[in-house]
Amino acid sequence: MNRVTRIFLALLLLGTFLSGCIGKQALSGLPSCEGSACYEVAQPAPWPVLLRDGRYLVDIDQFSFTLPYPPKRIYRLLGGDLYIFSEDGSFISFSLDSEGLLADGAWPADSQYSVADYSRFIFDKTNDDLDKATNSQDAWVIKRALLIKEQVFGNNRKVYKSEKGGQVIFYCSDFPVSGMHFAHVISDLIDNRYIRIASNGMTFDGFKQILSTVKTTNVQSEVE
Repeated sequence: MNRVTRIFLALLLLGTFLSGCIGKQALSGLPSCEGSACYEVAQPAPWPVLLRDGRYLVDIDQFSFTLPYPPKRIYRLLGGDLYIFSEDGSFISFSLDSEGLLADGAWPADSQYSVADYSRFIFDKTNDDLDKATNSQDAWVIKRALLIKEQVFGNNRKVYKSEKGGQVIFYCSDFPVSGMHFAHVISDLIDNRYIRIASNGMTFDGFKQILSTVKTTNVQSEVE
């Protein structure tokens, strides 16, 4: 199996896990987060500096990003995920995460937390926060997020958080496989979705520069 195939499989499996394969399990049925990673949080970092003007705009739902190069090929999967390849062999994928979390009816209707909160909790919450939760439905959202934390923060991986103008990006390198970069992007104005991004074949600095171009679009028509 070549590297490109392995990367695609890693992304597809990761997407399935992140977007809702846990289903309708009760709080007590969710596995617990175990290990030191469950007590780590993303480290604050300055907003990445954009060193090169973008040449190609990518729109995915209410989010947009600017790439520094025109794409060589673009693939859109049935779920809406975008895979964009450049001339130098690098690629970047954009996935809108919301449908899988909500479609199976597992999301607790009376929780005060949103899908965007769930994304944030992967990087900002720990097992200590779960212990302090007094509402079982809120605890369900936190515990589900902690399952992803165990994967993202494993192997002492450094994860970063940058904020600017209501946009928040969480990002790291060498995940889900060595040499790849990974990020979640949320907006303070959009509570029912977030963007998951992964890349391969580009530098971490180049990846961060693409993240820094995020903008939200058509917010008023989608968010009340």
